[in-house]
Amino acid sequence: MSRYSQFYSQWLKTSEPRAEKLDCGNCRMAKAGVYRSDLKCCTYFPFLPNFTVGFLLEKNHPNLHLALQSGRLTPLGLFPTRQSLDHKKSLGSSAFGQSDELLCPFFSSSFGGCSIWNTRPAVCSSFFCHSSTEPGAAPGKSLYWQRAEEQGNLFEWTLAHEVLWRKGFTQSEIEKMAKEDSSHKEIWIEWAAKPHELLIELYHVATKVTPQELSLLFAMEPSESMEPSESMEPSESMEPSESMEPEESRLTLTERPC
Repeated sequence: MSRYSQFYSQWLKTSEPRAEKLDCGNCRMAKAGVYRSDLKCCTYFPFLPNFTVGFLLEKNHPNLHLALQSGRLTPLGLFPTRQSLDHKKSLGSSAFGQSDELLCPFFSSSFGGCSIWNTRPAVCSSFFCHSSTEPGAAPGKSLYWQRAEEQGNLFEWTLAHEVLWRKGFTQSEIEKMAKEDSSHKEIWIEWAAKPHELLIELYHVATKVTPQELSLLFAMEPSESMEPSESMEPSESMEPSESMEPEESRLTLTERPC
């Protein structure tokens, strides 16, 4: 079992040593009345990195159109809008799992589950409403899985930057992409009339990034790639290691909006 989605396995060669069992089709939290059975824990709009969006665009995923309409699309990926984040905050934490106003656009009501399960982001694949190895933890609050989420988020954000760098975008251009008040032209530049085409190209660029190259970006040994540990905190923003040649240095990661 991998701690991340099947789609990520081409970059993250990890397996899950813990005997965690998750049966979303038979949601124990819904049975307990914590979540609604028709919503479960899918009342959340996750960030999807550019390479995932490009993959889904190329596959013409049926739920993607709704997500693109309700989210904020940039070359870095798909974000929830500021309005949706403010609305979520106004509803309060008790709305999680209870309010259909927060339902993820990738949730399929036809079978009551995630329509992008095999490509779902780290925030979703690492969310355990009940951890069998940490049974006393509150929903989604297992320390082990929180670290897995943090490192999965860092992988997504780093690779999203890397493919833009390889496509020729500059640091200042990428910084504008991350700002909510940037215009469509500032965000997409020469791709303003064909954003979907760029995202598909970014996905193909991502497929050429090897796990070994990712390990270099993370300044880690390949054998340590993405293993949750006490010693590695998210604040270690994966700056290039000293062993990298100047021409191989990468961009500084921008601040993730959400």
